[in-house]
This record gives sequence, structure tokens and C-alpha cells, in this order.
Amino acid sequence: MGLPVTFLFGAAVLLLHDFLGDGLPRPPHLARLLPFLLLVPLPWILLRWFAARTLGRAAGSPAPRRLRLLAGLLPLSVPLAYAGIVLGGDLVTVASAWAGDSTLVFLGVALLPLLVMEVSYRLAERRVAVQAARRGLALLAPVQLALLWLVVVPILVMAACADLIQFDRGLHVFATTTALGHLCGFAVTVVAMSILLPLLFRFLLPTSRRLPPALAEDLRATAHALGFPPRALLSLRTDMRMANAAMVGPLPWPRYLVLTDALMALLDPIALRGVVAHEVGHARAGHPGLLLLLFVVVPVLAFHAVWLWLFDASEVATLGAMAAVAVAALLLLRLVAHRFEYEADQLSAQALGGAGPCIEALRRVGDLWVRGSERSTLRHPSDRMRIAQMLRWQADADERRRFARAGRRLRRVIGATVLAAAVACVWAQAWMWPIDRAQLAFYTGDFAQARERLATLRHRANGPLDGMVADLQREVEAAVTLAPEGGTWEEVRDRLAVGGLERGLQVLRDGDASAALPWLSLALSRPHPEPWRQTLYLIGRAAADGDQASLRELVQHIRDLGAPAEVAQVVEVVQARVPPDPTGSR
Repeated sequence: MGLPVTFLFGAAVLLLHDFLGDGLPRPPHLARLLPFLLLVPLPWILLRWFAARTLGRAAGSPAPRRLRLLAGLLPLSVPLAYAGIVLGGDLVTVASAWAGDSTLVFLGVALLPLLVMEVSYRLAERRVAVQAARRGLALLAPVQLALLWLVVVPILVMAACADLIQFDRGLHVFATTTALGHLCGFAVTVVAMSILLPLLFRFLLPTSRRLPPALAEDLRATAHALGFPPRALLSLRTDMRMANAAMVGPLPWPRYLVLTDALMALLDPIALRGVVAHEVGHARAGHPGLLLLLFVVVPVLAFHAVWLWLFDASEVATLGAMAAVAVAALLLLRLVAHRFEYEADQLSAQALGGAGPCIEALRRVGDLWVRGSERSTLRHPSDRMRIAQMLRWQADADERRRFARAGRRLRRVIGATVLAAAVACVWAQAWMWPIDRAQLAFYTGDFAQARERLATLRHRANGPLDGMVADLQREVEAAVTLAPEGGTWEEVRDRLAVGGLERGLQVLRDGDASAALPWLSLALSRPHPEPWRQTLYLIGRAAADGDQASLRELVQHIRDLGAPAEVAQVVEVVQARVPPDPTGSR
């Protein structure tokens, strides 16, 4: 039982659709989308074809390597088919048109094809896996649908919260535009998910407080003796497919100790005591919270400082830095997670008066794997190494003391890392808050206050955001020209959109694309501006940057969109100023 990785890949396609596609604004075309919706049943059809080939083999005969490889690749048909719908059918544009300002409706419409594909595929996969197992073919490892809802529900909850803050313009601008708003949003999300996900795990997955009668009293007594609430001890039904245990929840509440049905059927009461003591050891040592601090809180705190550092970097440098950070994070996660497993083993041995129960549990569960006690993962060291370490602890008191000192050093390093990230966060927020205050005033219609706040920034030269500040200053001056008294955003946005388009076209016709940009930006002030307006701004940006290749593509695109005659005439003037391509290509 694992995470619905294919659904997460599909969600990543939706998130990166601008980067993966051409990123050109388009009007919604349902007729263009409909043919691509025929891809929705494709993963199910491929699975049925695979089942026909697999189940037609003689019972008990080994499956060829190509079939095993195909079984591993087949789930990728879900995100690949969804990528075709998003990129080829322009699903995002249609979903945006239907959703209006609602993030919840947008995500509901945009993710619906992916959800239908994932659910239909997983239901069919479960049936095929059962049929294949009856013939001695263990090719498929079905993902429980409950885990899919464990991903989908938090996404929809966050989308609903994004919709709620739109009722207050100031709060919406603060949360979506300012660095401090982003930080507060991240913090609220981390706390909310730390509470929501364990509860969803408890109520969406087939968990129960009912334990096997022969084990219930002993397991609850063991948990109680170790200081863990017996009512938080849960069984998880996996139809005997998974023998595992887990401590769910980074905070003290809600937190559950989960034992799967296969694990409780496999182990005797003594070994199960070792499992319970090991998982409670994780809670007593604060491992879930420390992992949350190191791999969630630290990145959130350091995000804006790193963003400022990479603001003017090239794409290659940014991607290289991101790749290096990702690799370092994975290596660090492996190192820390392995250390925490050893600590939980030691705490288990201390709680039960010896390492025997934990060692027996490791050996019994290890026998289920092809690699046995040699298996090792990102989160867990090999069973052989864990058993050897526990035997050393039992035999050598000095080893136990050295191990405890290393644990204290690790916690000091984690504390220093969190402190450094907090200091970097304070520095980044202090640097960006004056700029954010100006943006907050501008996007809530208080242009005079935005101008005053920008005036205080003139002494800050050679900063990483100088270009962004200069663009904002030009937009504020343009807005003051069109609406000197300001007003609420709802009152002034139409005036900015109309006046910005008129002045932008005039300045663009005169040949100064850079000076036209603030006006063309204001022309987008209305909710859901037409695609030709968005393309016109991109044309102005390309002309200002001297990007001839992009300019030619954008000019052709705005022609295809059928822009108004006045806009088309200005675009022709801009196009005429582009020097011919020396290669002679079009």
C-alpha cells in the first residue's frame, strides 16, 4: 500500500501546465477539449488488455520480464493521458472560464478527468490483482483508493479556504501578493495539515479501534505502560497485503499508532510488543515533530531568503541550485530517518528490558521480503544493521552512552538549523515588507499611499528587487494619472482597464514599448481579461526586451485571436519595427 503517485504526477502536470505548454493565452474552446476527453478511458483499456495477456498464461508459470516491466509502467498511463488532456485539450482554459474567481470550482473541474481515470484504473487494478494472484502471478501492487482521498480532500479544503479569503480584498491581496502573507499562509497550511491529515487517515482509511481479541488486551496494556493512549492504538485493514506499523501524526494530537492486519496475524504477542514499543519510541523521542521541523518548517522559513538570493540568477543556475538542494535534502532525510529508526529500536529495548521482542519482529517481517533482512529504504536501514546495532547496545554500555551523545548533538544541529532559517526568514521579511506594503496599498486602490511608501524606498539601491520596484512605481504613477483619488479596487479597476488600454496603445504606437508596459499592465485590471489583452501585454514585454522570436510568435497569435481593429493596427506597427531575421526564416 503506497501513495497514489500517479495522481500526484497528474497534479504536477496541472501545476506546471504553463511551463510544459506554450503558455499563450487562449479563449475557452469546449469543442477543442471534447476529443481529448476520449483519453479518459485509455488507462482502463490498457489495463484490461494487460489483464487479458497476463491471465491467459498457464497457472503457476513465471511471468516474462517484459510483462513485469509493463506492469510497473502501466500506471503511468494515467498521468500521461491527463497530460494530453491538459496540454492538447487546453483543459485549464476551460476550467478557468467555468470557475470564475473560485479556486475550488477550478480545481474540481480541472482535476475531474484525472480523478475519474485514477479511480477507474485502481478499481480495475484491484480486480485484476486478485485474479492474477489466484493464478500465481503477483505482478500488480494495488494502491488503496482511501489513500487517494487522503490527497484529494486536503487539496479541496485548501482551495475552499482560498475562496473564502476573496471576500476580503485586503486579506486576499496580503495572502497572495506579499511575502509575509505567503509565510503566514505556509504556516497555517503546515499546522492545518498536521492536524487534518492524521484525522483523515483515521476516518478515510479502513482503520478501527477493534483489535484481534487474543491481542487487544496485551497491546493496549503495553501502550499504556509506555505512556501512549490505548484508544489511539488502531488496526488497519489491508486484506493481508501489508505487514507494517506506523506512528501517524507529527503533533501530540491527533496521533495514532497503526498496526496492519497482516502484521498482527504474522507476529506473536511478544514480537508485537516490540513493534508497539518501537513506534511509541518514535513519539517519545519527538521524531515526527523533528522531521516536520527539519524538512517542512526549515524550507518554509528559508524560502524567501533563497528566492531573493536566486532572484537575478539565470534559469540554468536556478535549476542547478534547486537540483542540488533536492539531492542534499534526500541524502539528509536518509541519514536522519535511519538515525531515528536506531533510536526507536534502542528505546524499545529499554522499555521492554531487552532487544529480543524488536529483533524477533524484524526477523519475522523480513522473511516476507525477497531481500529479507538486507532490505533498506529511504526511511529505514536494513534489518540486519538494526539487529546488529541492538545486539551491540545490549552488550556494551559505552556504546549506549556514545549513541545517546550523538543523539543530543543531532538535536543541537537541528535546533541551530531552525534558528538559522528563522534568522534568514526575518532578514528576508524585513527586506521585502516595505515593498509588500506598497503593493498592498496599490492593489487595494490606495494609490496615494502606495506612492508614499515607494518614495521611502528610493535610498535602497542595488537591491535584488530593484527591477520589480521600478515596474511598480511606473504602474502606480500610471494609476494615479487615471484615478488620482483612488478608491476601492472594485471601483477603479474598470477605469484602469479602459484608460490603460487606450494609453498603452498610444505609447506603443509611438514606438516606446518600455513606457507602454505599465499602461498595458493596468489594462489587465479587470477580472479574467480577454486573451488578446494578455497577449498584447506579452507583445509589449517582448518588444521592450528585443525578443524578436517571441514577438513574431505573439503577433501571429494575437491575429489568430481576432483582436479589435485598433489593436491589430498597433500590432502591425510593432511588427514592422522588428528587423528581418538574418537567416531568412519566418
